[in-house]
Amino acid sequence: MHNLVTGLGAASFDITVAMPEDGGQVTAADIEAAGARFSPLSTSSWQPVWQVRRLIRTKGCDLMHAHGLRAALFTRLALLGLRSRPTSVVTIHGFAVPYYAWPKRTLLLSLERALFPLTDCVICVSAAEQLDYLRATGILPERTRVILNGIDTERFRPGNGRELRQALTTGSAFLVVTVCRLYIPRDFDTLLRAFDALRTDVPAKLWIVGDGPLRPMIEELVQRLDIEKQVVMLGMRRDVPDVLRAADVFVLTSRGWEGLPLTALEAQASGVPVVITDVGGSREAIADGKTGILVPPRDASALYRALLQLARDPGLRAKMGRAGRERAATQFSLQRMARETAAVYEQFLTRRD
Repeated sequence: MHNLVTGLGAASFDITVAMPEDGGQVTAADIEAAGARFSPLSTSSWQPVWQVRRLIRTKGCDLMHAHGLRAALFTRLALLGLRSRPTSVVTIHGFAVPYYAWPKRTLLLSLERALFPLTDCVICVSAAEQLDYLRATGILPERTRVILNGIDTERFRPGNGRELRQALTTGSAFLVVTVCRLYIPRDFDTLLRAFDALRTDVPAKLWIVGDGPLRPMIEELVQRLDIEKQVVMLGMRRDVPDVLRAADVFVLTSRGWEGLPLTALEAQASGVPVVITDVGGSREAIADGKTGILVPPRDASALYRALLQLARDPGLRAKMGRAGRERAATQFSLQRMARETAAVYEQFLTRRD
């Protein structure tokens, strides 16, 4: 969302971002630095519905763009009963609903179908996500679009990460880095077991960047595998570009679903090969065999073999890193994402005139 705001700022849109100040990576200062206004939302129960409704009535708007299905629920409920409602666009970032247990899945899909008439267009961040959404909901394909995620390829670019490696006493060890929220659908059991096998063959370190509910489980498994000296839990960081530049390989393990993981795009932009689980939009995020390696889900042996191959072949790492940088710059730029999103805005705004 922050990337999109940054990109749209150059397209002459007057933007207000409404979101909670919940200690996440994106702050009010970040939004304002991108040229948009910031309107804080509550984190308690259904209060955001009334806050969004009040924002529409008092400030007025031509278009509402919700990011994620939770935000879409609040936004759609806020639009109920309005005499003149703004154009409504929703972007899904990882369509997890089909993977929930039966009662929750049925409820959420029923809500999605019931509230969809309040939506002009659903944007999916990968073709795989669009297919999952259409199969699960039965929504007409012409009411959806695929717009691949975009990133700031100037902020994420190849460079020397030697200083950070030295600061974290990594030295010449083969450095595996993962950056993500420590929560489902991430699969740290597979990652840590594969890394445990890897470190017996080559000197290796694993940096885990991020935080979330899975952290206690991860720390317990690290201790059980006796790899505390090789695994560094870095928590939340604002220097992710530097972290990626320090990496020899980026890895992201998931189970179940995936939209189009931003960190895999950022790693490629940084010139780092990517090893990623073949679920959801991951196949669209990398070019398998060229910018990284796809591995089957929940397969620690396959993940170990992919990491070992890259650890033993610096030339392959360099070749994949160069190809990844080129792919990110040409296919996943911020400007391309903003341009395609602006075209959707204009198309649906025109239809309402």
